[in-house]
Amino acid sequence: MDWLAGFKSKTPSLGTRELSVLNLLWAKAPLSASDVHQHFLASGIGLNTIQSTLERLHRKQILSRSKSGRTFLYQPSLTQTELTSALIAEIQHEIAEGDMNLVISGFETYLDKYKNQSIDRKSEKIDSLDSNHPTDQNTRCDD
Repeated sequence: MDWLAGFKSKTPSLGTRELSVLNLLWAKAPLSASDVHQHFLASGIGLNTIQSTLERLHRKQILSRSKSGRTFLYQPSLTQTELTSALIAEIQHEIAEGDMNLVISGFETYLDKYKNQSIDRKSEKIDSLDSNHPTDQNTRCDD
């Protein structure tokens, strides 16, 4: 995405390893560095690398940690939905200059690209979102 090369994000950037660790913690938190290391053992990543990754995510305020004996237990500070929402808000503010219609239009275009792949899954997701976020009957989206 060379066209975003000059874009300075306010949301902390996440590397591939950081995202892998974060996904693991979203699924199984709280975990110690040793627990996380055991999960990634087959990939050859060392314990020091895992500890550094956890420390970076903690400094970025994406993970919180608590002491359990002599060990830190790590867990995400925000949910996947909260991180996604923060990224969308940043896109709306920085790229779409505050225009939510551009964000929605971009999302619709994104969905259209994948309509032949897993339409049922998208419908289930959208239904799930609707049931988790009921809207006021008097609220209109076309204002």
